[in-house]
Amino acid sequence: MARRPAPNQQAQQALASAQQMHRMGRLPEAERLYRQFLQAQPKHASTLYNLSMVLRALDRPAEAVPFLQRALAIRPQQPEIYNDLCYVHQTIGQPEKAIKVAQQAIAKLPAIPIGYFHLGQIYVSLLKPTEAIQTILTGIEKAGQDPDLVKVLADAYSNIGRFSEAARHYRQLLEIRPEIAGELESDLGNCLRSMGELEEALAGYDRALRAGMPNPRALAGKIETLESLRRRDEAQQLAEQATGPGQPLHPDLALAVGRISRRTKQQQNAIDYANRLLADPGISVLQQHRSQVMMMLGALYEDLQQYDQAFQAYKTGNDLYGNKVEDKQLNDQVASLLQVFSVDNLTGYAHSNSDSELPVFIVGMPRSGTSLLEQILASHPDVYGGGERREIHDVSMAIATEYGSESLPYPACLSMTTVDFMDRLAGTHLTKLHDVAPDAARFTDKNPPNYFHVGLISLLFPKARIIHSLRNPLDTCWSCYATRLGPGHLYANELRSLGLAYRAYRKIMEHWHEAVSIPILDIEYEQVVTDPEPQVRRLLDFCGLEFHPDCLKFHESKRLTKTASIDQVTKPVYTTSVERYRHFEKYLGELKEVVAEYL
Repeated sequence: MARRPAPNQQAQQALASAQQMHRMGRLPEAERLYRQFLQAQPKHASTLYNLSMVLRALDRPAEAVPFLQRALAIRPQQPEIYNDLCYVHQTIGQPEKAIKVAQQAIAKLPAIPIGYFHLGQIYVSLLKPTEAIQTILTGIEKAGQDPDLVKVLADAYSNIGRFSEAARHYRQLLEIRPEIAGELESDLGNCLRSMGELEEALAGYDRALRAGMPNPRALAGKIETLESLRRRDEAQQLAEQATGPGQPLHPDLALAVGRISRRTKQQQNAIDYANRLLADPGISVLQQHRSQVMMMLGALYEDLQQYDQAFQAYKTGNDLYGNKVEDKQLNDQVASLLQVFSVDNLTGYAHSNSDSELPVFIVGMPRSGTSLLEQILASHPDVYGGGERREIHDVSMAIATEYGSESLPYPACLSMTTVDFMDRLAGTHLTKLHDVAPDAARFTDKNPPNYFHVGLISLLFPKARIIHSLRNPLDTCWSCYATRLGPGHLYANELRSLGLAYRAYRKIMEHWHEAVSIPILDIEYEQVVTDPEPQVRRLLDFCGLEFHPDCLKFHESKRLTKTASIDQVTKPVYTTSVERYRHFEKYLGELKEVVAEYL
């Protein structure tokens, strides 16, 4: 009679058979045999890991977690286990647990990129790009220029609107990771489109689409770019092809199709597409993409005058982003700013000797009409419309770097600056503007948050002009709430926070009127759209420019706007946005209370 194999021999036979079944793709049998082996040897790390792989391949990722945890306890120096455990936690919707695993990886393996990669990637997915950037920069310092780290860094820069830095990293990656050229060209195209480099973006999307693999992101980017270039027939034809029968659903396509449908009055088709996407259990839509699609759905429902559905869509989209402004914290920040830029302090700070009248700053809350005012001015032959520029922010950073300290941060460190230093900053700024538009008599910067920096602007450019775009507080706040403004404006995701931010902005602007010597023109959006010519003449007169009829035909300008207002400023003046808030008034009680003094 044949002897039965010893228990250890039986276990080894089970393991060999399990590995063979695994290689052959016979996963249920591999699972059974791996489990059989682990009954005999429960601390066999590689088998624990292999069983987790089988469970993931069988679409049972949650069951893989305990096996990966057991494997990690046995082999805490094995990067692959951290890698897979992070992925699984993210797959099953446990980002906080994934963060803990990534942090463990960093603590145990500080010179290996895997922990930094996952932690940075999770922060990007959770809409925390600043934390992602800090994590990845630390990872690059400790673990070197790993391409995966550079990719996450580029994504994070893109998410916070630092598109030129993101584009630089995407270009770097294209040289060293040609196998993912389609993905990288799409990322680069999105950055270039956001920077207004539309022709270059279009070429990038075309390269991405030629890379071989289906690429709905590049297709959506091409549709949006064609629309922005006013090649609308091409955009519409491509959108119809991309969303036809058998085509894959994708959040970027939902946004592109939604935008075109609003022009063609085919909103219901776009609503149906977006709802199919969100309802499909086989498609994993990241939180930030789901938020963007919900915001588009809100706009589509609003177009169709389905205001309750529109509000719920907007609210869902904003809640997914999530953020609140604390009243006391905001009040303290405003009080500190106004104290640093008091009349007495401004008089004592170093001023540059610049006598340039080139810079014109258009400031205000987002969605208050700054794009409209810039488009009007940029239609004048002597004006260059610069869009939303970073130079003033960069100047503030340069001052902080040169003079700031923990005890005297910016802007308080302005008390340490010299006239020579301010002259250099002003000169560098003007050189950049002249390089862009050497023949312009006026150069506009319409970055709305420059209202924080009016005091600094007055020190740099004593002959600059400030145009302050005012709009009904409820319309301003509602338009912000109904628009995805990006990570720099997270206060806009909650109505009370929006009201607090609006109130703070008005207090700051009231202070500048009292404190600075440079001229400030308040101009009301409602007056511009209801009776444009007198306001256009006021604008031009304030800027020291002769009236030009093209400024009344700004919507015919060849200039391309780079902001969320692009589809508005390419139309003639319209009044439908005036008192838009009234359709949603029943939801705005708390907002009204906060901004009551400005109503």
